[in-house]
Amino acid sequence: MSDREKRQRRPATGYTRTSSASNVGEDKDSLVRQRKAIQARANRAGYKMVAWLDDPAVAGSDMIDVRPGFMAALEKVASNGVRTIIVETASRFARDLIVQETGWKRLQANGITLIAADSPDHLGQITIVQGLFTPFSIFRDY
Repeated sequence: MSDREKRQRRPATGYTRTSSASNVGEDKDSLVRQRKAIQARANRAGYKMVAWLDDPAVAGSDMIDVRPGFMAALEKVASNGVRTIIVETASRFARDLIVQETGWKRLQANGITLIAADSPDHLGQITIVQGLFTPFSIFRDY
């Protein structure tokens, strides 16, 4: 990639979340793994990471409004004009369908694109598909 191409990259913010305090620390790989996946997606898609915000030991079922790292990401985006947040997977954004859907819609309403590094074109469709199959998941163990 040329220097000119690097300068023309679109800015993005990386967001990581680790559910359990037992997965947080220098000797753990969750943060490193997530950031590598996010950076790789950013590189492939023409984004330049301008900020990293993390929520260590925050449950995926917690609403985005109570997550210090995600709220900092929203503040950062509002102040610096970045319109893209990249996460490793949809489950790193939220594990709960309602949290994922309401959070995603809030971001959309504010003109912010949320990209899951593992499926960059399908975050919105994933939530719709999950919504269709969630009622049937109670039968999967029978």
